[in-house]
Parts: sequence; structure tokens; C-alpha cells
Amino acid sequence: MSSARSCDAHEIEAVFRASLESCIQTLTATSPLGRLAIAYSGGLDSSVLLSLAQRYCVQAQIPLFAYYINHGLSEHASDWQAHCARQCTLFNVPFKSRSVQVQNQGQGIESEARQQRYRALGALCQEDQVQILLTAHHSDDQAETMLMQLFRGTGLRGLAGMDQMNVAPDLLLAPSLAIARPLLTCSKAQLHDYAHAHQLECVHDESNTDTHFTRNALRLNVMPEIARIFPEFSERLQRTAAHMRSSIRLLDELAAQDLRDCSDQEGVLVQAVLELNQDRRQNLFRYWLLSHRVKLPSVSKLDEMCQQLLHARDDARIQIRHEHFLLSRYDGRLALIELRKCSEHHGEIHLRWQGEESLPLPQLKGRLLFVRGSQGIAEDTLLEANLVVRQRVPGARLRLAANRPSRDLKSHFQSARIPFWQREKLPYIYVDERLFFVGLLGIDAAFINTSPDTPTIELRWVPD
Repeated sequence: MSSARSCDAHEIEAVFRASLESCIQTLTATSPLGRLAIAYSGGLDSSVLLSLAQRYCVQAQIPLFAYYINHGLSEHASDWQAHCARQCTLFNVPFKSRSVQVQNQGQGIESEARQQRYRALGALCQEDQVQILLTAHHSDDQAETMLMQLFRGTGLRGLAGMDQMNVAPDLLLAPSLAIARPLLTCSKAQLHDYAHAHQLECVHDESNTDTHFTRNALRLNVMPEIARIFPEFSERLQRTAAHMRSSIRLLDELAAQDLRDCSDQEGVLVQAVLELNQDRRQNLFRYWLLSHRVKLPSVSKLDEMCQQLLHARDDARIQIRHEHFLLSRYDGRLALIELRKCSEHHGEIHLRWQGEESLPLPQLKGRLLFVRGSQGIAEDTLLEANLVVRQRVPGARLRLAANRPSRDLKSHFQSARIPFWQREKLPYIYVDERLFFVGLLGIDAAFINTSPDTPTIELRWVPD
């Protein structure tokens, strides 16, 4: 492990304070700080974090909470939970625990436990209206993370390591919650010295010595040998991470400019993207996904996505599913659709209009507006009508004006340039088994009021 120089407790307190206040200052630039919480396991690292955070919050008069997540993977888990509760009582810090179920018992257990832990932490933070969750990651953890990513063949973002502070809405399921790591520049040895000086009581997790887990094997077998050859390598990797983050910022600036140049109001223009060289094309594509909080796929899958989306025929119906998103192409443009916002409509929805300005249709992720106008259905007729919302029926036709012929819906959609992925999310409203209205297209001419003295209502569809 790293052979960082020893430092006294006051120095670690100063480092912790400076780092945490930097995070708080960044966060409170837009809103005042309310509450902090720590992820507390009872181990040495989080015990140091509890001590430092408690001292700081007492002086700063900031409410602090401590959360223990019981994975149930060790026979000692309940004892550790009881230890954490006792320590929080001694420190006068409100304590909460949450049990989670870890299903994967194989090599992926670390990843599964991590995901369940952070989701539980996110839920606890939301319950207590916590704005910043503190974790006890230190410089040796940073070195582990960077080496793990290096051996996996990761790119710049993986080699940049952990940030001092970031948000992780997909991991925490809490969009506005920030994770801060105020001990990231301190070494494990320095935390050990602090714990010894303050006589902190800690638990010891036996799984941390099990070298069947990749991270443990790296920490126990590989990193000591690296430290023997390259003393203080953890501190050097901190500098490498800083260089990587600088490079990422420059690449993101370039990608943002390319994305602006390759886009119009309707989407990302395929032909403009194709005019970039391959490196800038892939840089733009990664940035586009990340800007929508999409988890990046592997390099090979990213190449395959680009190939399908950028080099398909103009009339090809491309749909690529990735995570909770659908990537598609229509009318020479790329689109990214969040599947959680897609229609959940099945069967029929029966409606009666009683004079409302709008009717929400959550199944279709939108709402119907009813507006007085000159080209619509007679108000009395609409009040008496039984409206039935159905899914799209093959062969259905619509006539949008009395002086025009009826056309199939596909032709209407193509003329209106409505992408195919939007068509299944539209309301198809029937009256007396006749197609009356289609969202984004309009009312069939057979229902249009022709009497100038009769109040008329126009229908409009507004997607969420």
C-alpha cells in the first residue's frame, strides 16, 4: 500500500474541513445547505469519518445523520449494526439502519451489494431531506479504483477515478442528492493514525481479506508490490486522475461544440455527424448519451450503435435498446427516447368531457386540451359523446378537411413528419366506433361543426 507520511490529527481535520467546505460551497451556490449524512459501516475508515463529521457539524451547527446498511452477508452483520448504533449514541448522532437483499452470491456479489447499498442510502437521505451524503473513500481506494479500471481496459473517464463530489441519480435513485468524499486525498495510513490517536472503536469485516474478490486480491496481493517498487504511488495516481479529468473537460467542450453544430431544433443531424472524423464522431456520441444521463455501453457496443444509426438506409426503421433508453433514427436525425416515459396504454380508456380545459391521460404520458375555436366539434355534441381511447388500429383512415380525401394514418404521419416511435404514444379517440381524433393530427372532418352560431371546441394533444 502507499507509504504516505504520517500526519497529526489536526492536519487531517484541516484537510477534511477544507474538502467538505469546498463541496458545500459548490452545492450551496444555488440553494442553502440543510443536512448531511454519512455512510457508516463501523469499519476504520467510516469510524474516522463519523468522528470528523460530528466535530465539524457541531461547530457549524449542521444536522448530521449516520446510516448503516445491513447486507446480511456476514453472520456478524447484526453485531456490527448494534456497534454502529452504540457509537452514534456516544457521538450524539441520529442513527438509522436498513436491511437489503443481495441476490447474486457469485463473483458479481460486490457489484450487487454496492447497488443495493447505495439505493438504500439514497432512500434514507430522501426520508431525512439530506442534501450531501459523505463516504469514507481515501487515496488508497482511489488507487484501487483506477487500477481496476486500467486492467479492464477503460477509457479516460474510468481512469479519472472518483470525484471529490458528484451526483449519481441512477445509483442513488435520488436526483438532487450529492455524494462527497472529503477524505479522498488522505491515505489509509493517515486514517489509521487518526483512529489510534482518538482511540476509535472499529469493527473488522472478515470479507475484506477474501482474495476471491477481485478488489481484495488487488489490494492485498498487487498493490503492496507496486508500493515496494513505486513508493507513494497512490499520491502519483491522484495527479494522473487530475490530468485525466482535465482531458475529459477539454473533450467535453469539443463535443458540446460539435453537438451544437450538428443539431437543429428537431434533433441530431446524421449527415452533419458523418462529416466529422471518427474520433470526434465517437466523442460526440458519448457526450450526447452522457448529457442525457445514459450509462455508456462498452466500446464494441458503442461502435455497433454508431454504425447502425449513422449508416442505415434513410427509410430504415432503426431501434436500439440500451438500459432504459431507445436510440432511433428518423428523417435524417437521431433521437434518444426514455422508455420510462413511453406509453403504458393497453386496451381502452373511456372518457366523458364535462367542460374541463384539459383531461390528463397518464397512460399515454400526456393530456388533452379543449380550446374554444373555429375548427372543431360542436360543444353540445362533445358533451354528449362517449369518447373511447384505443390503441392504433391497422388500416384506420382519417380525413382532416371536407375538401380532402381520407388517407391512411401512416401517410398522415409521414406528411406531418411524426416519428414512428411517437405514433404508439398518441391517443386514437373513437366516437360511436368511428375514428374521431388522433393526437398531433386532428379531428376527422365528419365531426367538424359547420354551423357558425354553435360554440365549437378544438382538441389538442400535449405530450408530457
